[in-house]
Amino acid sequence: MYYDTTLSELSLQADRFIATASGQQKDEFDCVVLTMPVPQVLQLRGDITQILGKFLYSHYLGITAGVSAE
Repeated sequence: MYYDTTLSELSLQADRFIATASGQQKDEFDCVVLTMPVPQVLQLRGDITQILGKFLYSHYLGITAGVSAE
């Protein structure tokens, strides 16, 4: 991903996160850090909302999700 690029979709495929920019550029990552507010995260397309739905949230805790390399 590049600066001044809007993330539009985030999915998990074959133990890799696939991030799609609004211009349809795709990149693969081992892990991702989402720093945007939750309402914006929930607007992302892809299966990221189902993945994050498995975690318990609190306003003072951060969540890190990654894929094991094993």
